[in-house]
Amino acid sequence: MNQRTNKRRLENPVLTIGDSLLCSLLVSPRDEESSERKAPMIAPLFLVKLVREGSTRYRTASLSEADQVVEAVAPLLRDEPREVLLCVLLDTKNRITGIVTLTTGTLHSSLVNPSLIFRPAILANCERVILVHNHPSGDPAPSLQDTQITRQAKEAGAALQIRLLDHIVIGFDDDGRPSYFSHSEKGLI
Repeated sequence: MNQRTNKRRLENPVLTIGDSLLCSLLVSPRDEESSERKAPMIAPLFLVKLVREGSTRYRTASLSEADQVVEAVAPLLRDEPREVLLCVLLDTKNRITGIVTLTTGTLHSSLVNPSLIFRPAILANCERVILVHNHPSGDPAPSLQDTQITRQAKEAGAALQIRLLDHIVIGFDDDGRPSYFSHSEKGLI
């Protein structure tokens, strides 16, 4: 066992488990009609992990209001010329455990699906998430697509037992001051 890599080897020397989630596809030995013995198949291994990219400062230890979330993430979105969708990962006391950029879109939209939204939450063992994205136009009014994504994410989160607390859309005025629309404050979650 190599102490430097901190990995534990399994009986099969092809498989290793480290500090990250390891996914393996199970493949049965193939049947060969002309062969007397069965040759084992080799299953591909995939390493999936979250990598810390940086950090940001915010004042409130526990997020309970949309304006607190906006204060925490606005610096990350203020100068973005395209739509950027963030997932704020929270623990059971609504403390931020991470902020993940899910997608960067165009001037008007960002493509996203529920599996993309909840993948980081599953990897980080989070029970709650908040979605936040910007509108480069400055108008925080949600689009029809924003409302549909919110509904889909709420349903998918319920199935995964990961609660979507809010989906916040942020717009910035010419001086860089944020305004926002909170789906939760409007009773849409």
